[in-house]
Amino acid sequence: MSEPAAPARAKRLLRNVGYVYGAHLATGVLGVLFVPLATRLLGFDGYALWSIYGVMQGYVVLVEFGLGKNLVRLLAAADADESRAALLRHAVACYLLVAGVLSALAFPLAWFATIVLFPVPAGDESTAFAIAVLAALDYVLGIPAALRGSYTMGHEEFSRLARYTAASGVLRYGLPLVALASGASPLGVVAITVARRLPEWWLASRLLTPVPPGAMRPVFNGKRIGAFFRQTSELAYAQILQVGIMSFGIWAIGRRGDMNAVGAFRGLFDLASKLWFISSGISLVVYPAFAAMLAKPANRTRLAELLPLAARASLQVYAAALCGGVLVGVPLLPLLGFKAAEAQQAFALLLAGSVAMAHASVSYELIQSAGAFRRAALLNAAILGIYAMVAWALGSVPALFAVTLAWALAQGLGAALLDHSAQRVLGGHPRVAWRSGLAVAVAAVAVLTAVPGAERWRLLLIPFALLMALGAFHDGRSVMTKVRGPSLSPDVLAT
Repeated sequence: MSEPAAPARAKRLLRNVGYVYGAHLATGVLGVLFVPLATRLLGFDGYALWSIYGVMQGYVVLVEFGLGKNLVRLLAAADADESRAALLRHAVACYLLVAGVLSALAFPLAWFATIVLFPVPAGDESTAFAIAVLAALDYVLGIPAALRGSYTMGHEEFSRLARYTAASGVLRYGLPLVALASGASPLGVVAITVARRLPEWWLASRLLTPVPPGAMRPVFNGKRIGAFFRQTSELAYAQILQVGIMSFGIWAIGRRGDMNAVGAFRGLFDLASKLWFISSGISLVVYPAFAAMLAKPANRTRLAELLPLAARASLQVYAAALCGGVLVGVPLLPLLGFKAAEAQQAFALLLAGSVAMAHASVSYELIQSAGAFRRAALLNAAILGIYAMVAWALGSVPALFAVTLAWALAQGLGAALLDHSAQRVLGGHPRVAWRSGLAVAVAAVAVLTAVPGAERWRLLLIPFALLMALGAFHDGRSVMTKVRGPSLSPDVLAT
């Protein structure tokens, strides 16, 4: 298969990002609609129970030891369909083993989750336990579609992936919305959400990239299976720590025994993190693309020329997005059921942390696609450590403020560390531009305008957002000029 020229490859990347962004935007809107309806119909206590399902999904995935992520990297780097088919057959065997282990551990894991990780009132223990078991079942039922999704990403056929993501997203949020409207309990909503995995099998077979004949037939080769899991062990550590980062807030607030506060925090977190969820489409696209590019060591230096400009443009885009989120989102919170004054500041802090995480996602994916899994794990450990230490240091203040401020600071510092580390992985020399500092200052101002009493200053965010958008456009154009220019050889974006 002939390789496209760099401009054609760049256009393909942008087109792929557009496909996945569109799909994530559609499902993200449904997710935003789900949160206020769920908190209103289930109450914050009921929403806290529902959130156990989402958090447990993150922990259940840890059983696979990073298998899915590494499979995408290997498929993207493979140079022939025969090699991809062989990889898929061994991956199917690995996933069957994972499913067996998870089935055996489902009940002990559910007990550990509901007794140790997320203690719930005595009257809700059986419901929480059942929800945790359903989260394990959800993972097992999702394996066939996940394998086909990995194969599609390895082929970089993101138009197919986008169609599947949009269709499955309608099921993911549409069925629970119907369940809520019909008066279902938290357990009933979770059960219906898990049931959507069955029609997803058909959707995956129709919409995702067709796999070669026999590629889904498992091959149980002990040496190859062992090699698969050895390759992914360090990636698993990074994923364990990342799940810890995402769930620490619920644990930190839940240990005080207030399920209402847990539900309020999780509702605000789910709203704020939708910006990260929608923007995570770029991570799906760049991870296999980076894995293919970095198969040629010379591309590290060439990518190092692009990364600082791209990171600066990203910072300014997300600073503008944060301004818009505060301008629009904060006034809407009372209409969505979050009427307490402290909810406004908590939402702004959560949004700031989500923006920082969204910005750093490209650097994080680059580090992992380069195979630097240990570095990714250490960086996640640093972020989780900052998160925990700040929350502990603020133990005397209200839990919602302490945890959300800790989240924003941890993600902000973590983003700086990830950007610096990605540049080091490529062999570049990290440096900070003044426009990057300005973007951080604008983000800080946006958060401060959410403090009760500072509403009159919020209109200042409009010119700040426009300034950031203008700077992002300038830097984005510079990136495209470098891609097309002679400073980069044609195979930089055409591996």
